[in-house]
Amino acid sequence: EHGSTSAPCRISLTIVISERRRECYSLAEHRDKFGGGLGGGFGGSGERTPSWRPRGNLVAHLTEHKKRVSGLAVVPNTTLFASVSTDGTLRIWDCAKMEGRNIANRARQVYNRQTPLDCLAAGRTNNSLGIAARDGSICVFDIEKQNTRASRTVNLEEDGSPVQLHFQDTLQPSLLFYTTSLGVTVGWDLREPAGQAVRFSTELRHGLTTAMCADDTEFWLATGTSDGVVSCWDLRFGLPVSTFIHPAKSRVRRMIPGFGGNGVGGGAGFGGGVGGGSGGAAGHVLVAVQGNNEVGCWSLETGGRSQALWASSSAAPLALSAPSQHSVCAMRMSGRALITGGTDCKLRYWNMEVSSECGVLASEANSNNNYRTRLVEGTEVLVEEAGRTHRKTEDGKLGVEVMHQDWITDILIAQTTQRLLVTAANDGVIKMWK
Repeated sequence: EHGSTSAPCRISLTIVISERRRECYSLAEHRDKFGGGLGGGFGGSGERTPSWRPRGNLVAHLTEHKKRVSGLAVVPNTTLFASVSTDGTLRIWDCAKMEGRNIANRARQVYNRQTPLDCLAAGRTNNSLGIAARDGSICVFDIEKQNTRASRTVNLEEDGSPVQLHFQDTLQPSLLFYTTSLGVTVGWDLREPAGQAVRFSTELRHGLTTAMCADDTEFWLATGTSDGVVSCWDLRFGLPVSTFIHPAKSRVRRMIPGFGGNGVGGGAGFGGGVGGGSGGAAGHVLVAVQGNNEVGCWSLETGGRSQALWASSSAAPLALSAPSQHSVCAMRMSGRALITGGTDCKLRYWNMEVSSECGVLASEANSNNNYRTRLVEGTEVLVEEAGRTHRKTEDGKLGVEVMHQDWITDILIAQTTQRLLVTAANDGVIKMWK
C-alpha cells in the first residue's frame, strides 16, 4: 500500500494519521449523538445545549430510599435514571411514568447490595452502570440483562475507599475510571476483570482525595483534595498536565468540566474558554469548595481562576477568612448556565450572561435576591445578595415549602416529553421538577 521504497518512519506516520482520523470521526459521531442529549454525560460534559431554567414546579416526590442518596445518573437514550444510597440499594426509575395521567412514583427496578453504596456512573453504551460500595467493591451492572458484567475490590488499607466513578467509553477500549480517598486513580479496562489500563497517583501531602471529574472530548481527568489541591492528567498519554491550589486551601466538594466559549465578558457562559467542540483555548474545570457556596472556574492550563459564584452574606466575595459553612455539593450544567445545590438545601440557577435570570428555584422566601457581578483581584464574581423576604402567598396563607429539608447531594437533568430536573438529598428524598 505504501510502496516498497517508503521509509519506515513515513509508514508509521501514515498509520498514526489514520488512527487519529478515526478518533476524530468517532468523536464527531459522539458529539452528534450525545452533544444535544440532556443526560449525555455525568458532570455536564455532554450538555452542550441551550440554557434551560426550570420553573421550580414539583413533579414528583420519591421517598423509597431510607438513607442518603449518594449518586444519580441518567441512562442515555432512555427515559430512565438510576440512584444509589447508603441504605445499600440501587434503584432505577422511569421518568416517563411520572408525568401525564399514568403517574407511578415507584422505582422500576430495585437491587439490594447489602452494603452502603457511595458512587454511581452511567456508561453511554450497553446500558451499563458503575457502582462502588463502602466495602471497596466496584461492579458494572447491566440493566437489560439484570446481572453484573464485571467486578473487582479495592484494597481499602493501601488505596482507600472509592470516591467517584466515571465511564470513558467514547473510544475503545471502554474504561471505568475510579478514584480513591488515598489518591489513587485507576482506569479499569472492562474487557479484563483484572485489567488496569491507566493508573495515576496524588501525593498524600496534598490531602485526601474528595472529588474527580473527566472530559471525554478533551481527554483530561482531574481530582481534588481536602486541602484544596486540584491535579490534572492527559488521558491520551497518561501524563500529568497541571496542579493548582485554592487560595484558602478549602476542601474540594465537587468538580465538573466547564465548556466552550470565548472568554469572560465575550458572550461566554460559565466556564468560558474551553476547547474541544468550540475550538477555543485549553480546558476549564468548575470546582465547588467548602464554605460560602463558592464555585470557581479554573483554567487547567494556567491554574488561574477566571470566574466564580458566591452565595454568602457572612463574608466578602473571595474572602479567605470568616467563611459561611454552607457549601455546594451538587452541580449540573444547563446549556451555558449552572444549577447548584448544597448544604443550605437550596437549588440555585446561575447565568453569567444574564444575571437577572439567576435565582433560588421553587422558593418564595428567596425570590427577591439580587445578583450582580464584581471584579475581585482579576476574577469575575457573580454574587448573590439577600433581598427582602416575603413568605406569604397572594391569599394571605403561608405557602407550602416544597424544597428539600436536608442538604442536596446530587443533581441531574432528564428528558422525556419535556426536560426534568432531578435532585437528591441526604435524607433519601428524590424530587423531580419542571
